[in-house]
Amino acid sequence: LWFGFHHQVSDWMDLYAWIVTGILLFVIMPAALRWLAALIAVTPIFVGVFSSGGTDALFVPFLVLAVWRWDRFGADRQAGIARWLGPIALGMACAIKQTPWFCVPFLVLGVVLEARRTGRPPLRLAGLYLGIVALVFAAVNLPFIIWQPSAWVRGNLIPFRQPLVADGQGLVSLALHGITGGVNLSLLTMASALVYVALLIAMVIWFPAMKRIW
Repeated sequence: LWFGFHHQVSDWMDLYAWIVTGILLFVIMPAALRWLAALIAVTPIFVGVFSSGGTDALFVPFLVLAVWRWDRFGADRQAGIARWLGPIALGMACAIKQTPWFCVPFLVLGVVLEARRTGRPPLRLAGLYLGIVALVFAAVNLPFIIWQPSAWVRGNLIPFRQPLVADGQGLVSLALHGITGGVNLSLLTMASALVYVALLIAMVIWFPAMKRIW
């Protein structure tokens, strides 16, 4: 609204956020892979969703910055802005939508494992990282918390407290297309939790390999 947008504001902001994401990917990717950034930016499934109100686009630029050189957090000055940018960007992403919340344990765990590998204090770095994420998250949300605390808490926890609509990609497609005869949200939630925990364990066991893939 400050910039003069008064019609379909969310659509415009989502589209601009996606354009910023494309530019960020182009800038931070190795020169040999920059063509991939352009290809991702014009992929119809993303452009279509993010030009018609798909709000995930708003946190994606911050999440890109959060995972960019995440292993440089707490390093010396030679690491540049990467030594402190990650948790600030992650805190901003988490303040926009709940989806990035699920990335926090992976990045904190990554900081711990990387610190142990390089001989730095893992718990101190992890605590500092998590503290910055929480501080940024709280700073962005503070006006809304003061405005109406109960509404803020209720609104943030709705996806976890209220029954959701089964949707998305992956195994849930079997239910969406009638193959399983219906949807059991409890079983889907349990399966998701098991996969999530398995990925965290895999990250600990195969950290060097998973870091290269990441």
